[in-house]
Amino acid sequence: MKKQQREKWPSKLDDIFHGLAGGFLFSAPLLFTMEIWVFGTVVTPPRLMAMLAVMLTIVFFMNLTSGFQKRSSGLSTAVAETIEAVGIALVTTAIVLFVFRGWTVETPLPEIVGKVIFASFPFALGMSVANHLLKGDRNQEGQEQGSEATGIAPVAISATVKNLGATVVGSLFLGLTVAPTEEIRVLAVELSPPWLLAVMAMSLLVSYVIVFESDFAGRRRERQQLGAVQRPSIETIASYLVSLLVAAAELMLFAQLTPGDPWGVWLSSAVVLGFVTSIGGAAGRIAV
Repeated sequence: MKKQQREKWPSKLDDIFHGLAGGFLFSAPLLFTMEIWVFGTVVTPPRLMAMLAVMLTIVFFMNLTSGFQKRSSGLSTAVAETIEAVGIALVTTAIVLFVFRGWTVETPLPEIVGKVIFASFPFALGMSVANHLLKGDRNQEGQEQGSEATGIAPVAISATVKNLGATVVGSLFLGLTVAPTEEIRVLAVELSPPWLLAVMAMSLLVSYVIVFESDFAGRRRERQQLGAVQRPSIETIASYLVSLLVAAAELMLFAQLTPGDPWGVWLSSAVVLGFVTSIGGAAGRIAV
C-alpha cells in the first residue's frame, strides 16, 4: 500500500506541473488586465459566487473531454479534476497577484477574494485544456532526439540555436498581447527592487516548469542530451535573458520606453513584461 502511494506521488506531481503549464500559457496575458483586478474589488458577493459557479461548471465540462491529468476519463474523475484545477488556479493566481502587488497583507479580504476569483478563471480554463493545448508524442519525440543526440558539438550548437530562436518567436508572440498596454509601466513603477527580484525568480521557475517538468512533447527527456549547453538550468537562464531583450524591444516598439528613460525604468519594465515573454519563450521551445 505504501509502495503504491510512493509511486503515485511522482505521477501526481507530473499532472500538477502539466496543469500549471497549461494554466500559465493560457492566462499569462489576462493576468495583466487590471480591469479584472478592479472589477474584482467592486463585485457583490452574489455575483462573485455566481462567477465561481460558472467557472466550476465550464471547467467540469471541459475536463470531461480533456483535463490536465493523464488518467482514465469519467464523471467522478472529471469532478475530482475540476475541484483540483480550480483550487490550484485560485492558489497560483493569488501568488502571482501578490508578487505583482495586486494585493498586500493590508488589502481587505473581500477585495482579495474578488480579484483572485476573477483572475483565476482563465488559469483554470488553461489547466482544463492542458492535454490539448500543446500536443505532441512525448515518447516518440524523446526517442528521436535521443537517437540524434550523440554528444557531437555541431548537434549541440544546432539545438541551442533552434531553442533560442524558438524563444524569440514565442516571446514576440505572447509579449505583443501585453506590451502595448499601460499596465506594464504602472506595475514597473510600483514594484520595488526586492519585488522585481521576486518576479525574476518566478519567471525562471515558471519557464523551467513549463519546459522541463510539464513533459509537453517529451521535452523532459532532453535533460540528459546534447551536453552542457542544453542543461535545464543553463537553457532556462539563457532563454530568460533572451526573453528580457525581446520584452525591452517590444516596449520600445510601442513607445512604452524611450532612449531617454532612466536605466531603472528600462530594467523594471523589461522584468515585468519578461514574465509574459518568458512564458511565451517556453511555449516556443516546447513547440519545436
